[in-house]
Amino acid sequence: MSTIGYITTTINWFGFFFTIFFAYYYYLKLRHKERILLIEKNIDIAELYHKKEKCFSWYIFSFILIGISVGIFIGIALFIEGLDMSADSATTIFLIISTVLLFSAIGIIIGNSIKASQK
Repeated sequence: MSTIGYITTTINWFGFFFTIFFAYYYYLKLRHKERILLIEKNIDIAELYHKKEKCFSWYIFSFILIGISVGIFIGIALFIEGLDMSADSATTIFLIISTVLLFSAIGIIIGNSIKASQK
């Protein structure tokens, strides 16, 4: 890689980190302004910003993992072993990745439906 390539890459990374920093900075600045305006209007901030109970949904996480593993298994079984395709390796990799994404999405849907049925 040439010197120009290194400089361009460095500038891109600096730009990326500055963008993240300033986005967070303006988020905090606007949140502060909003709270000041609410205080000026005599609105109780504690009611608006009470902490919500957060719990990690293990159902969704577990079904995503199950979906990914089933997708890998089916993708490898179908597109490498079973079909004996004469396509190039890029097509086979694309089909395996799309199968993994399909089954992980199905896992997300199943995990969300189980979590919703428990409430």
